[in-house]
Amino acid sequence: MGLFRGAILAFMVTSALGATSTASMPSVPATTTTQQTAATPNPEENTIWQKLKKSPFNAQYLVEGSNGFKESINGYSFYNYLYLGYNINDRFAVKVVPYWQTDFSEKQENKDGSRTIHQQYGATQARLYVKKLLTDKENGYDLYLQYRLYHYPAATRKSGYDAKQRFYLIGGKTINDKLRIGTYAFYESYIRNSGKSSLLANYYAAVAPTYYISDKLYTSLTIDYYRQQRKSGSTEAETLSVSPEIGYSFPFVSLSASLALEPVDFRGEDPDFVDETLKNARLVVSAYFSIL
Repeated sequence: MGLFRGAILAFMVTSALGATSTASMPSVPATTTTQQTAATPNPEENTIWQKLKKSPFNAQYLVEGSNGFKESINGYSFYNYLYLGYNINDRFAVKVVPYWQTDFSEKQENKDGSRTIHQQYGATQARLYVKKLLTDKENGYDLYLQYRLYHYPAATRKSGYDAKQRFYLIGGKTINDKLRIGTYAFYESYIRNSGKSSLLANYYAAVAPTYYISDKLYTSLTIDYYRQQRKSGSTEAETLSVSPEIGYSFPFVSLSASLALEPVDFRGEDPDFVDETLKNARLVVSAYFSIL
């Protein structure tokens, strides 16, 4: 479930960054020595970069890696997400999100013992955000919609589907200045072709209470339900996961670490909680950079 943890982290950090605008930042005291000094323009404000930062365009980068407890740490493998967005207005926004995998694990080892860093393209997402369906201030609850369309490379399309789409409902309730409860749900369907893949649809729902220890440090606990639907006769996956997380935000990067546990499997399997659950646990580490 590591990819979902990254999605939730990106939402949490993006929401926090979006709430901090130039209008809410403390202004620099005006120079009072002379009128000429106060009116002197700052050349940095006229650079292309400064103009982009004030424009509706935005960009972020997320890198996320995970490792299972039953796997030996031998090299590394992680996913990279580049978010390129445009705010149409205060209600609508769009993003293009290509992502790829960087692999320097044991399976990339050459015959002579050396390793090659392998980069593999995953997919490109087109996203539409519909914000402020409800607001905590006016309705007692924040709610917005998100639609994603995933376009896959040729190798994936040969497996049985050309694309997939997700419909999100993302919400939250601020209890006080320290505690917020987030809710997340999506329905995912595959745009199939004549390939052999048996995937049809996925369902996901989560609740994530988050406690802000300070304006930079937080801790959260995500409880999520996931169901994978396949063609008739195929086994469906249905699990309940618990992921405690801690994160810290720096000026340009937000870091987080979470422990993904799957203690409940609804398919009839009843693993020993202490033994099997911890063996199947994964440590997920993420870094989220605000570029623009």
